[in-house]
Amino acid sequence: MQYSTTTPGGNPTNPKIGPQTQFHIQPFNYMVDTCSGSAYDSTKRLNVVMAKAAAKKLDRIFHALSDGTRRAILTEVSKRERTVGELAKSRPMSLAAVSKHLDVLENAGLIDRKKVGSFRVVSLRAESLKPANEWLSYYNQFWSDKLDALQAFVEKRKK
Repeated sequence: MQYSTTTPGGNPTNPKIGPQTQFHIQPFNYMVDTCSGSAYDSTKRLNVVMAKAAAKKLDRIFHALSDGTRRAILTEVSKRERTVGELAKSRPMSLAAVSKHLDVLENAGLIDRKKVGSFRVVSLRAESLKPANEWLSYYNQFWSDKLDALQAFVEKRKK
């Protein structure tokens, strides 16, 4: 399968496809072409693509949560929406530094920023924490078993 080798100016075989449309169509065409074959192969490849996307999303979430400042920001916006200025005022850092932390949180899908008048308002997207919670809940069973065993041991030692 041959893919367009056009410049960002457009597609010579179809002048109606402009520069932006062209670059969105190519990855889709590639995915359709590479997934052709048996239904099983297509499903398997699609599952691999979806698993990789889910893993990347989970990585972005955990990266965002790995910093104490970002966790504190999430705690603040979980109580109520805040402006970027309010978030910056309560921290010993510049507005630009807070904005960079907000970029990471927004990239992970954990917050929304919207413009209200001349302010940027930050709100929590709590549903975006669900993949991390699901991933962690699998390991909860191991901790529960260990803690139950520790509790039994401590109680046995007290007697």
